[in-house]
Amino acid sequence: MNYPDNKIYKVLYARFLEKRKPEQFFKYVGDIKEKVVLDLCCGSGRLGLYAINNGAKKVILYDKERNMLDSRTLIALESGDSNFSLYLDDI
Repeated sequence: MNYPDNKIYKVLYARFLEKRKPEQFFKYVGDIKEKVVLDLCCGSGRLGLYAINNGAKKVILYDKERNMLDSRTLIALESGDSNFSLYLDDI
């Protein structure tokens, strides 16, 4: 299933996240070193990318749309790191 107009969703999503930084979220979660992080409805994937770059043992991204992912997240996924994975499907 595709979003009706992906460009609009990306703009709205970007506006929503402008003031929300991954480090703010993980401040409430606590230490993620050597933990498995599951990001449901991952959108751009930036929380997962932040987690893997800050010591998470494994990160699993789950979303229904690959084209919502940020280019940095796509590069990380394509690097072949088995500890950083993406599953595409409806939840």
